[in-house]
Amino acid sequence: MTTDFYPIAKKIHRIFVAAVILLGTIMAVTGIVLKYVGDSPGVVRYIHGNVSPYFTALLMVMMATGAYMYIYPWYLRRKTKPVTGNQP
Repeated sequence: MTTDFYPIAKKIHRIFVAAVILLGTIMAVTGIVLKYVGDSPGVVRYIHGNVSPYFTALLMVMMATGAYMYIYPWYLRRKTKPVTGNQP
């Protein structure tokens, strides 16, 4: 783990947050139409079905970069923590 990857992960995470919000909104609207409209048009089902793999992939990358940004500062603190105790 290097500090060079942290800013890249942060940029990727921010871009993917925006993409997940956009695709999530599309998924939510088409999902509501599919659930509450009796005979939903085939195009709504097509959009919902074809957007979902992209949404899932973006969400997974966003989760991975978010986990990295959460864990990395903890790892640095743990790594640089001075050893205390009974030392001769």
